[in-house]
Amino acid sequence: METALPAPLLAGGVTFVVTPLCRSLALKLGMVDQPGGRKQHGEPVPMLGGLAVFAGLLVVWYGAYGVPTNLPHILLFLSVPGALVVGAWDDIRSLRTHTKVGWQVACVAVAVASIALSLPAVTATHWAQLLLCGAFLVGAMNLINFADTYDGLCVLTCAGLAAVMGVLTEGVQNTAVHWAIVGACLGFLPWNLSRRHRTFLGDGGSLMLGLLIGYLALETVWELRGSPDPEGGPLWPLPLLLLGVPILDGAVVTLHRHMAGRPVTVGARDHLSHRLDAAGLPPRLMVLVLAVATTAFAATALLYTAAPAGEGWLVLAGALTLWAGGLVVALRSPIYSGRS
Repeated sequence: METALPAPLLAGGVTFVVTPLCRSLALKLGMVDQPGGRKQHGEPVPMLGGLAVFAGLLVVWYGAYGVPTNLPHILLFLSVPGALVVGAWDDIRSLRTHTKVGWQVACVAVAVASIALSLPAVTATHWAQLLLCGAFLVGAMNLINFADTYDGLCVLTCAGLAAVMGVLTEGVQNTAVHWAIVGACLGFLPWNLSRRHRTFLGDGGSLMLGLLIGYLALETVWELRGSPDPEGGPLWPLPLLLLGVPILDGAVVTLHRHMAGRPVTVGARDHLSHRLDAAGLPPRLMVLVLAVATTAFAATALLYTAAPAGEGWLVLAGALTLWAGGLVVALRSPIYSGRS
């Protein structure tokens, strides 16, 4: 089934229209984020925005691919709303860390099974690759979840990453879902930033987007592997380049909490966004700067794949140097306070 409207416009329109309905449903179900602690909002905020984003994606997904009929597509289709349900459950019940991660692994296992069924034969090498894919997807879910610290940051981050991957694989695969993510995230953005009708993605939305972004990053590798090009180096660094800034955020948080003697699993105001805020950037400007930086770093994947044969390592070396410099600068800006 083909749709008359471009994917970003269709997904964005559906998400924009559905978000107020999801907001009302969240209020009726009591799915609200209460103020207090290190949170900055002063009033309860509904947090079922992820359902509205999924609605926008679902319309485009159906329009581009129709109803899933083969097992790999069915499994992938089930894993995405599965992540949404796990996150929404956590929003309601505040699951323990091991329980939450356990259900994330279950969703990822379904997504990895869809990858395994798409391979011609699962060899010992393939099993190792599948395990790495699973670990990467669990990491991507939580790294994108980390980005949901300030209004607009998570959706702008995901929109930027999806756009880069859409450009990277244009002409190689159907990029409708990539651009649907861009549209759905931007369609949700006005409600996320609204003062009167403010709505949060919730863990359901951020975990779902994290799984999708991670899956598309992995899919980029095997789609480009089957193309006549690229001339550059091996394709395995692409997911790391695409998610370079979210990975940097996770590394900064993990290392800083460890050095400060704090439990890694206990939240605190120590993400890159918090550090930029503490440096004096107004929140709206900080969100824009960090989203642009995330997209710009991901765009190094475009340079890497376009590099002449044998010169891709120069792009990798430059990206790694930039990433390491960001790590050092961030770790030298401790911001723990009484609010943490």
